[in-house]
Formats: sequence, structure tokens, C-alpha cells
Amino acid sequence: MAMVDLGSAWVPGWAVWAVGPSANRALALRCWSRVGAAYEGLDASLDGVTVHSDQDAVHTSYAWLRRVLIDSEARVSYSEKGARGNPWIESFWARFKQKNASLISEAASLAELQEVVGRQMR
Repeated sequence: MAMVDLGSAWVPGWAVWAVGPSANRALALRCWSRVGAAYEGLDASLDGVTVHSDQDAVHTSYAWLRRVLIDSEARVSYSEKGARGNPWIESFWARFKQKNASLISEAASLAELQEVVGRQMR
């Protein structure tokens, strides 16, 4: 799971601990925490930042919306066309997977995969 700033192509929302066997609410919340920490490190606020995602259960849950809308005072935007409505992140993952295919496929465990993703994101 990753979040990409469209204006700069910066990826503030990735984290080794946000790599898991499937996308779920806990991973999304850990990823958002990483976004908050990254912005805080720049002495910036998430107030008014727009988060665009698919309309899946992860990004429509009460816990996610509370964290984004209420706690962070950010905005949400949902794709009406699924993955086709969010080409930026789909393109990011396609390029990431293509450039790192051999490293990803050689990871023998989730811990190794987390290490590979973390190293390549940095």
C-alpha cells in the first residue's frame, strides 16, 4: 500500500510495516500514519490534503474516514471507475513491480518482502 502526492510524485505514505498479504483497514491506517509522520517531518499539515482512492471497504470504513476526515482534517475523493479512475497509483505500482520483479519474486517470506519493498522505496 502506498500513497503518492500527484504534484511532486513524492510517496509519503509507504512503510515497511504497511506491506501485508492483502490490503486491509489496518494496513491503510498504518500507511496513513506514515503519511502523517512524513508531513510532520516537513512541518506541514494534512489539513486540506485530498486523498483519492477506490470505493472499497478499506477506504469507506468508519475507522479510515474518522482518521482522515476528523483527525487529520483531510478530504476524500473516490474513484467512480475503480482502478481505471485512479491511474496514478496504478501506474506507480505497475512501474514499481516491473522494475523490482526479480527482487519481489525472490522474497521467501513476508518479512523478506517487507525488506525489499522498504529498500526499493527508499
